[in-house]
Amino acid sequence: MSAQPLKRTVQSGSFSSKSQRLRGNPMPTNPALYPAGRATFMDGNRCSPKNKVHLSPSEIPTLRVSRPIRIQTEHPCVLVWYEDGCKSSLVDKYLHDGEPTFKEVDTNLIYCCIKDGVTIKYDGDRFVTDGLSTDASMLSSWWRNLVAPVQIADNDGRPYITTDGGIGCLRVGVGTFNAVVVIPSEQLPKWLPKQCVVRFTRPDVQSSNEFMYQNYQTTFGELLNTLFASLNDIGPAIYSVAVFNAPRTGRTLRFGVVYTMEVAHRDLGKSLKSMRSFNDGCTAAVGCIELLYKASRLGIAFFDIKPGNLLEFIDESNSTKRATYKLTDFDPAFFIRTKNRDWRSLLLLNLALLSAHVYALNCEEEVIRGWATEVTPLLQQLVARRDEYESSWLFLARCANLKFRQALDDSDFELQRMFTSICESYFYGERRRGTIAHIWHWKRKSENNEDLKKHWSTAKNIDSWPETWTTAESEPLVVQLVKMSTCKSRR
Repeated sequence: MSAQPLKRTVQSGSFSSKSQRLRGNPMPTNPALYPAGRATFMDGNRCSPKNKVHLSPSEIPTLRVSRPIRIQTEHPCVLVWYEDGCKSSLVDKYLHDGEPTFKEVDTNLIYCCIKDGVTIKYDGDRFVTDGLSTDASMLSSWWRNLVAPVQIADNDGRPYITTDGGIGCLRVGVGTFNAVVVIPSEQLPKWLPKQCVVRFTRPDVQSSNEFMYQNYQTTFGELLNTLFASLNDIGPAIYSVAVFNAPRTGRTLRFGVVYTMEVAHRDLGKSLKSMRSFNDGCTAAVGCIELLYKASRLGIAFFDIKPGNLLEFIDESNSTKRATYKLTDFDPAFFIRTKNRDWRSLLLLNLALLSAHVYALNCEEEVIRGWATEVTPLLQQLVARRDEYESSWLFLARCANLKFRQALDDSDFELQRMFTSICESYFYGERRRGTIAHIWHWKRKSENNEDLKKHWSTAKNIDSWPETWTTAESEPLVVQLVKMSTCKSRR
């Protein structure tokens, strides 16, 4: 029995997967790429009013006729689905790029680096080790001896380098656990690029009398994430890595890490604070959308994404000197590689979190307005059309007070719990009282806390959420986050 031709009662479009094709969720695409009168499916089948589609009756998609949601925009911008007047469509880009391919990191390489004390070195398009090399820098002990003399002190939460240990290093930045310095090229191996920075674990002791050095699991996970991000061009280029056994106050083994890496111009936070105009904010937002699209395609959910964890790079050889951005700080507690998550749900998560941090940043109002103008249509489209992609796991999370706990896996519940606890920590928790994010009207926080307390009082419910959270009155946390982060005025 031959199939009847599909009726042209919907917009031309493409379907991102077989399941969406069978559900009949049409996604309009750029007519310049997909001419009117013809729909293109991911498997290459095409249909038109003049041609019959050679499918069995059970395979014929049911196409729902609905008026497409139109997002009002002030100027041409990047959207997920194509609409008249938008600058570009990420769905079109996804279809053009094809299924994501990525380079994996050999975990045995990291194991040997930690166990045998050999240096990991970037070689062409991969990372390698060479335990038989006579070059002393191919052993981690050489790198430990290089940075060991550097001393760091903390003055009221502002860490600084007290002595460079005689190696002539210059401070680039000092974070909670790591320091980044420039060391004269004559002090470094000849096989390194002349323009690079050295990032190493801070050697000082915290106020709790604990070193900054990390345990094996954290060291391994962060190293794996850092190399993965470098290979797949969402993190700075890594030239070498060395891991050494470090001092510890207890019995648990601790490790220090020394990276040599690509030189960044500054982080996004400092960049936004230096900006003055509306257009500057727009330009920064576009660059970050490009980066987060790439990261989301790779299945990345980055819960600690914030302006300080994005690095800005400027190609001085390019006449436009356009800034590009890459991620940094790949703590495995926050940088999670998910499996089988729709890239659009991850893009919504990552961009909403980043935009919320930008909204709370102390910088010019015009810059904030420019950023919001660029990201608002995209975020609103992802929220309005959430039924057209797999996003239910993200929209089930609600505003509640949850203490941080590292995700045990990438299941729906663990990711939802992580998302909620991160928002509590950064935006509406008691520690943020008085901040611009805390004073935002977060809906049903007290009611959700009461519902959760009652629900979790039963042991079997400890890994689930209250049924009342699915009601219309209990607005999804991600929707509230989008509303705050797309507000164009903080007054």
